[in-house]
Amino acid sequence: AGSRYVALNTAKAPFSNANLRRAVSSVLDRDQMRQVRGGPFVGAIANHFLYPGVSGFEQASGNAGFGFDFLAHPSGDPALAQRYMRAAGYPSGRYTGNATLLIAGETGSPDDLDAQIVQRALQSLGFRTKLRLLEPSAMFDDYCATPRSGYDVCPNVGWVRDFADPQTVLDIAFNGNAISPQGNSNWPQLNDPKINAAMARAELTVGESQRATAWAAIDRQITATSAAIPWLWDNQPVLFSKDTQCVNDEWNQGYCDFAFSSLR
Repeated sequence: AGSRYVALNTAKAPFSNANLRRAVSSVLDRDQMRQVRGGPFVGAIANHFLYPGVSGFEQASGNAGFGFDFLAHPSGDPALAQRYMRAAGYPSGRYTGNATLLIAGETGSPDDLDAQIVQRALQSLGFRTKLRLLEPSAMFDDYCATPRSGYDVCPNVGWVRDFADPQTVLDIAFNGNAISPQGNSNWPQLNDPKINAAMARAELTVGESQRATAWAAIDRQITATSAAIPWLWDNQPVLFSKDTQCVNDEWNQGYCDFAFSSLR
């Protein structure tokens, strides 16, 4: 019913460095992030962005993912993270720069717990951090959706498709041409010319199978950047009375579609 991910601000240092981003992906305990929400019951640990039920998910290697090493260990791999830190220019395997990372998280359990897990992962790599826990509207309006706010990490973001096409999962969320000064939904501010061009071509692709293949390839490109760290594909519970026949609304998942549902 959607994907959850941690957005790293690629528009400025330090996360303009792809290897630093991969180090964070490597060390983050995504299994713990899921556990504080309820464990396997709430969904599968994500390793890319097209989620189950969306066209293109299987073409994007389904549950297996693309095989990137920085997403291979859901509980985190500190040794791999240190290797990426060294590749980023930090010989000790720890961050030695002067930046203090601004983390704009969401208040209220379990979202605040997930934000704190992200903070600990960053601190384990030597980053100094400043965590602000905010109501959802403030988190988005004042920080994650407003590039000039200067945030570095948005740990409590995600996406749900607008309708049954993979473009609605990836385009607005990762297209550099969609970045706007306010109300921005490209939270990592990813602006990769090759990905932008691939999206422009895929937008015009005709045919469900062809579109699924095109957007699956873009999913791979986005995942490779580690601009965002996918960590959960949500299961959405649908509750209804035993004397009704609920037909789930796939556009607005989690609700019965009253045009088709009925009393038993």
